[in-house]
Amino acid sequence: MLKKIFFIVFLIFCYQENITAQIQNLNDSALYYYKKNDFDKAIYWEEKNIELIKNQKDVDDSTLAGSLLELAFYNNKKGINDKAESLFLEAEKILIKRNWTEHIDYAKYAQGIARLYKDIGKYSEAERLLKKSIDIYKNKLGLQSNEYNITRNNIANLYILTGNYEESEKIFLEIIVQKKSNGKTNNVEYATALNNLAVVYRALGNYNDAESLYKEAILIYKQIYEEEHLSTASAISNLATLYFEYKKYLNIDSLCQKALFIRRKILGEQNIEYALSLHEIGNLYRAIGKYDEAENLLLRCLEIRKSKLGENHPDYAVTLNSLGGLYFTKGDFLKAEFFYLRSLTYTGRLFGKESMEYINKQTNLGNLYRNIGKIKEADTLFSNSLKVEVKLLTSKMTFLSEKELVAYLKSRGNASEVGFYSMWFHQSPLLVKDAYNTRLVFKAASIDNSRSLLTSIENSKVLEVSNQWQMFKFNKSLLSKILSQPISKRNINTDSLASLCNQQEKELLRSSADYRGIKERLNITWQDVQQSLSEKDVAIEFVKFKNIKQRNSEKDTIYYAALLLRKQDTIPIFIKLLEESQLKATLKKFAYKAAGAYITSNAKSNKGIYQLLWQPIEPYLKNIETIYFAPDGLLHNVSFAAIPFKNNLLLSDKYNLVQLTSTRQIVLKDSNNTTPASIALFGGINYNKQNIDTSIATNADPYSYVYQQNRSAGLDSFAYLPNTLKEVQGIKASMQTKQKNVVYYTGSYATEAAFRNLGNATSPTVVHFATHGFTLPDSSTQKNNSNTFKVSDNPLLRTGLVLAGGNKGWNGNAGADEDDGILTALEISSVQLPNTQLAVLSACETGVGELRGSEGVFGLQRAFKLAGVNYIMASLWQVPDKETAEFMNTFYTTWLAGKTIRQSFIATQQHMRKKYAPYYWAGFTLVQ
Repeated sequence: MLKKIFFIVFLIFCYQENITAQIQNLNDSALYYYKKNDFDKAIYWEEKNIELIKNQKDVDDSTLAGSLLELAFYNNKKGINDKAESLFLEAEKILIKRNWTEHIDYAKYAQGIARLYKDIGKYSEAERLLKKSIDIYKNKLGLQSNEYNITRNNIANLYILTGNYEESEKIFLEIIVQKKSNGKTNNVEYATALNNLAVVYRALGNYNDAESLYKEAILIYKQIYEEEHLSTASAISNLATLYFEYKKYLNIDSLCQKALFIRRKILGEQNIEYALSLHEIGNLYRAIGKYDEAENLLLRCLEIRKSKLGENHPDYAVTLNSLGGLYFTKGDFLKAEFFYLRSLTYTGRLFGKESMEYINKQTNLGNLYRNIGKIKEADTLFSNSLKVEVKLLTSKMTFLSEKELVAYLKSRGNASEVGFYSMWFHQSPLLVKDAYNTRLVFKAASIDNSRSLLTSIENSKVLEVSNQWQMFKFNKSLLSKILSQPISKRNINTDSLASLCNQQEKELLRSSADYRGIKERLNITWQDVQQSLSEKDVAIEFVKFKNIKQRNSEKDTIYYAALLLRKQDTIPIFIKLLEESQLKATLKKFAYKAAGAYITSNAKSNKGIYQLLWQPIEPYLKNIETIYFAPDGLLHNVSFAAIPFKNNLLLSDKYNLVQLTSTRQIVLKDSNNTTPASIALFGGINYNKQNIDTSIATNADPYSYVYQQNRSAGLDSFAYLPNTLKEVQGIKASMQTKQKNVVYYTGSYATEAAFRNLGNATSPTVVHFATHGFTLPDSSTQKNNSNTFKVSDNPLLRTGLVLAGGNKGWNGNAGADEDDGILTALEISSVQLPNTQLAVLSACETGVGELRGSEGVFGLQRAFKLAGVNYIMASLWQVPDKETAEFMNTFYTTWLAGKTIRQSFIATQQHMRKKYAPYYWAGFTLVQ
């Protein structure tokens, strides 16, 4: 009997072992086909496995839960999301019942289903599961595990969709730094982090960094996998999307076709990733005018996405929007409206009405309505979009560096200006108010952010923050110095150092997010500006904007207009001025502009500039005495003081002209605009040598140089300017008579080091440079030039001031460890001058530079603003040496007599106007 019992037990054991082996074999088969991307067979064998498990009463239900999770995961990869979700929920019930939701296997499949929830738009559920998985991996495997980092990658990817770029960027950067420190940069996790970080940068308008990251990720994927892999296809696809936004259409088609081929081969033609390729190629064909092909591709994409993802999904809404744009381009406005409206509805449900996705689609619909005459509806949509643009910008200013914020502002330029183009064709009381408020926030936002950071850090009592700040300033100064050297002499990787500076700046922003300066400026509205005006004041915010191109037959046109505001106005007034092509043609005839060429005193000015630019404004200036104005675009290069008025008068004869970076500065009263307490003077400089001793020189070195008539850059060298010595000596005498503190650098002592030593909390009230200045053209025209400054891509390296020994540095002969005598705008921006009220740039063309959207001129003015200076006096053309010295001494004499900086500048202009033609004095502008 006992033998019989043992025999039965043995049979049961063998049977059980056989069942277990069958289950394992079926599971292994499913996994085998999954790894080969054959999802149909993977699903087939896993379904067989589950069927076998369910038919066995004695099989542990944890085994069933595991297989259900596997099957859910395979269905998710296949795009069968409803079934995947139901399988996951069935498995989760078992795991909760058995209290196994802390197991590593649960984390593995939870993040897989989180991807499902992300795909179908259930973002909160996806976030819940991913956070759970991260906690499990952290506790079970540790912070260095691949599983932990992969899941963090996934949740950061989710944050991209929900617009939480700050958190997503932070996670990706942490993963990348960790992988680099461990020497693991040739693996999937690292490549995925690069690819996803590039997605963040693309969304923020940082295209150059995004492009390099995509390319690096593609190379790593190709090294790890075979050429035809889904990860490679995804990165290639992302790069193609970036090029589409760049409008680099020639680079796109081959990339899109490659991604399409990989996805078709692996996934077939009914998969969501295959649909993505159809969408990308469809958008390309629309852009290049292949409308029928584009329509077919986009409709096929829409069908697949609807079938696999459902209508409540971001990708479905994106395809609807693309079809709307296609039909708009073709002129089929009824179909365009149908698709735009549906896309907007779904996007609002998914992302909310204060998301970038929503306002982008809202703007598209608004443009359609404007074109078909639904003006009221268009204005409402544009107004809503502008308000959200301000909120989105505000949310990003606490974590984007200056460079990144400039890129973001550029990427959102057209969106922030959408109201102006609409108002060009019809007046809109609703739009003009929101357009003005948006301009007040967007104008020079990155400068304001950086200056507010400076103020916050300088006042910080936290030792750690103070140490971070000192390290950041050191590295930024080092970077600017190295970039000024010829490439052959650079002994540090500038890309790595630039990346380090960028990250240090972002850490400081996060440490000091609650600084008051920027919040004060962001809260300023047009009503605040108006309340700060007197009855005889007017504020003019000039605006430059581009029309929104919809058809290939249309050409981009750039317009200029004015937002004008007086004390009695109920709303700002929008005034149409001219097209940029007209402005360029007129400036060629107008003698007093930033032409970069010598203009004789006998040049006859053409009054066309008045008729086109100012005459439309004049009817609103009755009884006005003071005009506060903020230029935009090419208007930065115009001397408003020298614009002919009538009867041989100039504008500066009739009005007090006050130039501002933004009219919001009317509200921000200058509390420190008093007579100067101290000054640092640079003039009478020896450009052939420098003295390493930075002590104050009392007398200039003797020179035998040829006298140069103006203060511009020479082709190969810089000549001595004798009147600059007279200029600074006269200012020195005036200041000392009033018992002011004077530091005085001339001859070989006027070095870069002397300037850098001024950068601290006790910086002088005034920094005055009487020397040569330079502003060089776009580097694309100088590629064969050996001069480091002329070939630089950075506009802040193509403009600067020449100090002691500058001739050596200009020709690339300075040693690697010595100053080159060329003080670039980039180097100036790395010095902090928190106590300096005024920088006087008594040199040629110090007020011009590369023009960049709402951020204005990228040159010396910007550099000193970033350094913390409130007022900058700079020149628009090659100013004469002798008369400039007279201008400057008159200015300081007037200022020391008790007038404000602005009053002294206007009085000096009036004095010079009585003696000289505008060429000799109107080149200088005072910008606050």
